Amino acid sequence: MSREAAQWGLLLRLSGFAPASFTGDAAGMIEEGVEQAPGLFRFGISSSLGAGRLELALAADGWVRAELHAGDRLVLRAWIEDPYEEKEGWPDGSDGAGEGAMRISKRGTWLSIDCARFPGVPADQHGLFQIEDAAP
Repeated sequence: MSREAAQWGLLLRLSGFAPASFTGDAAGMIEEGVEQAPGLFRFGISSSLGAGRLELALAADGWVRAELHAGDRLVLRAWIEDPYEEKEGWPDGSDGAGEGAMRISKRGTWLSIDCARFPGVPADQHGLFQIEDAAP
């Protein structure tokens, strides 16, 4: 399978994780995604930290680009791949080597971000931002 086909599959899997309610370092809801164009999905988000949107797109270089916006402010941009069962993401300027600074479970039930590598993301006492599926 080509890298482009694999990344299309990852984009579709990630977009299929919504709608979802979440809890943890923030609580809220990710709305069902809307495909804005081929390879671009947008999701509204409401949370205890405010409202915003999440965009997932297939980038020209074959990575899946995730951008989280609070209002018009970009909070986080990550480049995601699916190396094993978990999904991993890296910030802008990273070489994509080693363990990703963002990890998403294979079924989309939790997300963990190393805030030292993603400045602007609010950290807990361990330097992480973590949320999980609020569904029982």
